[in-house]
Amino acid sequence: MRALGALAMFLSALGCQAEASPAPAAGEKIPFNHKVHAGDNQIGCGVCHPYARHSANAGLAPASVCIGCHKFVDKEKPDVKTLAAEFAAGRPLTWTRIHRVPDHVFFSHERHLAKGVECKACHGDVASMAHDEKVHELLMGFCMDCHRQKQASTDCLACHK
Repeated sequence: MRALGALAMFLSALGCQAEASPAPAAGEKIPFNHKVHAGDNQIGCGVCHPYARHSANAGLAPASVCIGCHKFVDKEKPDVKTLAAEFAAGRPLTWTRIHRVPDHVFFSHERHLAKGVECKACHGDVASMAHDEKVHELLMGFCMDCHRQKQASTDCLACHK
């Protein structure tokens, strides 16, 4: 946690400023701008998606990670004030899920990252996106094309339960 505080102070010292936040999606109280976080401030995917390198699911960091930086950075902005209030009240943050593979498909972020597949291969260049968007439909054909190009397994049981 100390490292996140140091990162926030470093970014603040550099004068990192967030541009206007996108409007939150339905069901979300706070918008999230990948361009500001991953693009402008170069915060790596693993900070907010901490389980990607070590499990099937990429996961989302708890609000305490957001607060670790935002107690120093942009703390007077309305969205950050909302974040702080939600955190103080112990309410979890809610985000709109962009991708979901069917239950009969086994997908492992860990396995793909270990093989050098970059996040943007499936998710697009999120570092340039203010609004999250689905760049690729993660359907079987998309995955099979990639597996063939990279000479990865095309055995049905590699991905299907």
